[in-house]
Amino acid sequence: MAGSSATSTCTNAFGTPVLVVPDTPGVIPQSLTVTGDDLELFYEEQRSDGAHLVVRQRSDRNAAFGDETELDPSLWSWCPAPGDPNIDVSDNGLRLYMTCVDTTAIDADGGYPAGPIRVAERATRSGSFALNPNEFGTANVSLSVSRDELTAFWSDYSTTTNPLPVMATRQSLTDPFGPAMALTNVVDSLHNPELADDDEHLFGSLQILYQYYHIYMFTRRGNGWYFDTPTPQDEVVPHSDAVEDDPNTSVLEGASDYTPTVSGDCNSLYFMRRTVLDDGTATDEIFVAKR
Repeated sequence: MAGSSATSTCTNAFGTPVLVVPDTPGVIPQSLTVTGDDLELFYEEQRSDGAHLVVRQRSDRNAAFGDETELDPSLWSWCPAPGDPNIDVSDNGLRLYMTCVDTTAIDADGGYPAGPIRVAERATRSGSFALNPNEFGTANVSLSVSRDELTAFWSDYSTTTNPLPVMATRQSLTDPFGPAMALTNVVDSLHNPELADDDEHLFGSLQILYQYYHIYMFTRRGNGWYFDTPTPQDEVVPHSDAVEDDPNTSVLEGASDYTPTVSGDCNSLYFMRRTVLDDGTATDEIFVAKR
């Protein structure tokens, strides 16, 4: 997960989302993750020729991000096609956590297997990442790590077509993550779990209308896996669904928000919005909502 010593408790309302990265036809941005200081935004791009990992940087958190820079493909060469790399950057920007899941390997229950957790590291923020040769446990999709990098969250599809949000812990940065534990009161359909730096609030994408997803926040009790059941008031991104069900077509227009990632002070929330248009095509854009 991204962040560094949250100065707020993530409870104030976010403002109107602002476009950060406009739609590029044929490109789907996913697996968003931001550094704690809000200066580097990493994500995966799904293009026609496969997955590409990119980063956008800036020197001031109130400035616009620069053009994207593609990371060295060797960082995920261990992830065989058609598997997709999922990434999460540490608060200090020195480690990228990655998983690789073959979503085509569907079993009789509709799930697909977990894959290894790998880490790419760099000595400084201006340096290049290099892949650590070790594995740090196994996970499924949408991996995110806590502020201290000792707890990991992800969506587990290993036995079901609905994601099961889970968490796992470890004792040190050199240890692998242990077995996964299901999150109490966090519904099975939650996608993209992301713990804020206050270690109390969990963000994720939840289906609430037809096939559309909005971003919700769950409140944690203690430091375990128990979270309060969300209410409609826990939807955190201002959102208005322009849903139009045309009886003459199979198109249902509207927007879904996915893959939330929050800055260390919990004042910037980035996400990808997919908007289905009346002709059945869709746009995929990155937005930020700020407090």
